[in-house]
Amino acid sequence: MDEKILEVMRQALEDNSVNAKTSRSDCANWDSLHQLTLAVALEEAFGISIEPEDIARMKSFQDVREIICSNTR
Repeated sequence: MDEKILEVMRQALEDNSVNAKTSRSDCANWDSLHQLTLAVALEEAFGISIEPEDIARMKSFQDVREIICSNTR
């Protein structure tokens, strides 16, 4: 699952250097527009719906992973 999340993040954030340690503070492309693009891409890739408060909470790979895991149970 981690690799699929990373793949979606790399595409949505347009940054091939995204890895498991990536956070919003160290990814120049991770702005508000890319945040929404990421949320939509994750919803499509995993067949889930992400709540607005969870979208706002996505600030790192780890956050994204936790949100995906909690929505796919």
